[in-house]
Amino acid sequence: MQPLMKKCPCCKEIKPLETEFHKNKNSNNGYNWTCKKCSGINSKRWASKNKERCLKNVLAWNERNPDKIEKYILLNRLRRIDKKLTIEDYDKLFAKCGGKCTICRTSDPGMKCKSFCIDHDHQTKRLRGLLCHNCNLTLGLLQDSPEIIESAIIYLIRHSDKQKIILSGMPMLISVYGTQNRPQFSDKSDVIIEKTTVFGGDL
Repeated sequence: MQPLMKKCPCCKEIKPLETEFHKNKNSNNGYNWTCKKCSGINSKRWASKNKERCLKNVLAWNERNPDKIEKYILLNRLRRIDKKLTIEDYDKLFAKCGGKCTICRTSDPGMKCKSFCIDHDHQTKRLRGLLCHNCNLTLGLLQDSPEIIESAIIYLIRHSDKQKIILSGMPMLISVYGTQNRPQFSDKSDVIIEKTTVFGGDL
């Protein structure tokens, strides 16, 4: 079956109606009178001549459709990781994380956002979890490096006012500094500070 064809009055080319013309419920045939290419050119031309009006229209639309804007931002984040990812993938990860940041367990994404940052392995593209803005920024500044993060933990513990720090049962992994330089653990939640070498310097 041959596709329906239509002649664009602007470029004078005959093109397939269903694929080369945007849908328009207000027109007689349900499609724009100009093809997609010409519609884009005309829209840009109109916007360049009516910048203030165009901006006003955009802001008004954004204010009326906050949920659509948030959905677009979220989908754009997912597509930058993997074009195959969908909103449903985010929802599954959100449920798995209990609706909270995987690291600090806050329910507030931060930065006035409604959705969490999607943390992933930058090499394999594998999703790791959802993070609030602060935790996501922190991991980036620490170069996603377990060694640097571990060093920061030891640094904070060493310079704490207390000799003993309760870590609320959180397991501590000390893996890169050698047995002699590691803090000594009395159990899973207590850390006793000893002289520790971090990245070649004594603390």
